[in-house]
Order: sequence, then C-alpha cells, then structure tokens
Amino acid sequence: MITEHFSAAVTYRRPDGTTGVVIVGGKTAQEAQEAADRDARYYLGISYAIEGIVLVAYCARCGGTGKAQAKRNRLRQIVCPDCRGKNSERTLKSGV
Repeated sequence: MITEHFSAAVTYRRPDGTTGVVIVGGKTAQEAQEAADRDARYYLGISYAIEGIVLVAYCARCGGTGKAQAKRNRLRQIVCPDCRGKNSERTLKSGV
C-alpha cells in the first residue's frame, strides 16, 4: 500500500524583482493546500506578488525518489517496495 505525503510550493516575487519559494507540507492534500494558501496570503499582505502555487504528492517511504533503503544494509538502495519506483512524484494542482 502506498502511503503518500503532500507538499506545496509557493513562489513569490519581492518588490525589488527577486524571487523566492516557501515549501509547506501536510498529512493530507487539503492540509498542504491550506498551508500554501495561508502563506500566500501572508506574502500578499507584505506586498509580494504570488507567481504560483504547486501541490505535489509523493511516496512516503522513498520521498519520491523511487529508491528506498534495504532493511538489513542501510547503505544499499533498492527499488521502493511501496510504489515500485513508479510513484516518484505527481503534481496534483498547479496555478495561482
């Protein structure tokens, strides 16, 4: 069974033209989306422009890489038994 984690990235532009990104997460997609919305409201409140919000789901065991540590030999990496290396990372929502 695949256990997923969720994260969201908020990209913003400062008044001087430089950009930044803040990454938030949650146990559910709704928690991650709410955290991203909260951070976006904060940056809008201090006169930053929001360029995008991306919500991503990834395998909890391998962190989206498709590789996990072997049980006995932690230095050896194996194909993730949960996602079988196929559920690396998927974008759930993208936009502003």
